[in-house]
Amino acid sequence: MKLHVPGLAIAATLILAASGCSEAAGTTSGSPSGSTKPAPSSAPKPSASVAKTTPAPSASAAPAAEPGDDLKVVALKITSSKETIELKEDGTVVAGGKDFGKFTKNEFKTTDGKHSLTVLKSGSVLFDGKDEGAKFNEKNELVGVPRIGSMFVADDGAIVFKDTSGKEMPAKEKVTVTGFKPEARRTTELLMLAIVASASDPAPASSSGPATSAGPATKTPPPS
Repeated sequence: MKLHVPGLAIAATLILAASGCSEAAGTTSGSPSGSTKPAPSSAPKPSASVAKTTPAPSASAAPAAEPGDDLKVVALKITSSKETIELKEDGTVVAGGKDFGKFTKNEFKTTDGKHSLTVLKSGSVLFDGKDEGAKFNEKNELVGVPRIGSMFVADDGAIVFKDTSGKEMPAKEKVTVTGFKPEARRTTELLMLAIVASASDPAPASSSGPATSAGPATKTPPPS
């Protein structure tokens, strides 16, 4: 089981790419190949005073994001018809009998070290160090998750999903949370995010590889 954070990043990348293409089209639509250059008088030069007052990019650089509080960890299990995810008291997460990842302070990392979910002081959640728009609101509901919307674990352990318009979505299958405690709501929702995201992972390639054609059979000539 892998944390499919790249899938979430790709969704955001496609949106940004589409925006970039629109901007590029806007800047080139008026200058088709082979057209003559416009007369100098029709293209006013920018004022020198404007150029001088334009701030350098480095001047507007945002300060480093402040890390969030340590995530509360309690022993619990999240069970579906396909598998059981177990969170242990030391923060270790086990899926299908194998180590999946671990919670440490304000972060969850997969065992292979390739992917992470990090909570900032503002409530924002970073995917592999990048802000994709997901964050915890004042109710500790995880909102703004790309391709998902929001998710919330109620006090009784019930899991509620909502689409990007705020409409509640029925779960595709029953998921049971045992051992849940409200103080570990953020931790549980991050773990749910890992589970939901991993569901869209591509199936691993077969170790035996694709079947290869042996080509047309050759007839063995009869012995003379």
